[in-house]
Amino acid sequence: MTGFRAGWKLFAMLNVHLHPGDGDANVTYRRQEVDLLLAALHAKRQAGHLWTDKLVIAGDFNFYNGATKDDPTVRAIHTAGYREVESLVGVDTNASQTETYDRLFIQQGDYFTVARDGAGDEVGGVFNPFDYVIRFGDEAVYVDAMKAVYGGDSDLDQPASRDYYFKNYWRKNQLSDHFPIWFELITDSSDAFLAEKLAEHP
Repeated sequence: MTGFRAGWKLFAMLNVHLHPGDGDANVTYRRQEVDLLLAALHAKRQAGHLWTDKLVIAGDFNFYNGATKDDPTVRAIHTAGYREVESLVGVDTNASQTETYDRLFIQQGDYFTVARDGAGDEVGGVFNPFDYVIRFGDEAVYVDAMKAVYGGDSDLDQPASRDYYFKNYWRKNQLSDHFPIWFELITDSSDAFLAEKLAEHP
């Protein structure tokens, strides 16, 4: 957990990396991890041992969507007072773009909110670095580097094998098999604060 000061906001971010796997035992294990985390945070808050009550829980949750998967665990996080940043709900965050592993849950409160765009949607998203580096179409550039770590036979000389290895293995090991996620936090709520006080004392 790391504390931050931005503008006149104090908040903390708690990074998690939950147990992987989509089998029943893995789903149960993750639920236990989350239950223990939420209980610990509740106890610290009740005892006044948190530096700030403005908290963001972020990281690789390894959640799988579905009623028999991690949906009940996500609801437990919501019930505990943390809500997912809307612009990230259901968006694939792994490099294969098949799962929503990485999440941001925020304990939103007065003057601790996510910015909204002109359409009223929360500002946040997923950044795909492979749009800029180690891009599709550049496979041939990296053939020698791939062969140096491949460990297999010489089938990387075949375009189909080369492209498959590049997409599904090599590029992820060079950078990451997860994409960065982000959201915009309002750090200056002066206008809203002053408007509220003016309404209270016209």
